[in-house]
Amino acid sequence: MASMRLGVQLRYRIAVDNTGTPLFLKVTGVLNPVTGVTKPVTVYQFDPANGRIYFSGLDEDNTVTVQYSALKEDGTSFNATDSVLTVALIPEVAEQQILIDNAVNEGDLTSFLDPFTYVSGAARRPPLTWLFWSSSRRGNSDIYFETISPNWVPFPISQ
Repeated sequence: MASMRLGVQLRYRIAVDNTGTPLFLKVTGVLNPVTGVTKPVTVYQFDPANGRIYFSGLDEDNTVTVQYSALKEDGTSFNATDSVLTVALIPEVAEQQILIDNAVNEGDLTSFLDPFTYVSGAARRPPLTWLFWSSSRRGNSDIYFETISPNWVPFPISQ
């Protein structure tokens, strides 16, 4: 398993004090996640030990500049600037094994729209999607099912 997030990888680790607050960190070019307008607000998370800064989805492919107190291997800090960094998917957690108690045989997922979703009448329910799969997770093969009702909302092309 591994996880990735939108962000940038800095050249150095970020120097922090004993409370985890960065000695100096300034990120410019970040978009405001509410309005989409460039503003000097803090809308990012930082990982000082790995020298990474994570952003919202609105900043994907955006170019940012990071000024920060960088940390040398000997523990001393110095000022650094990483400019023209493009926000893209970067590793958040490195690939690692997931230990399991029992190996299971999960079947392929089959999905279809609920045939009664669009029945005419005043009591319409939200659109449902039925999911069916087979699994041996309890020792014997069995068929499992559930319904989901995703909230499908269109996003404007500009977002």
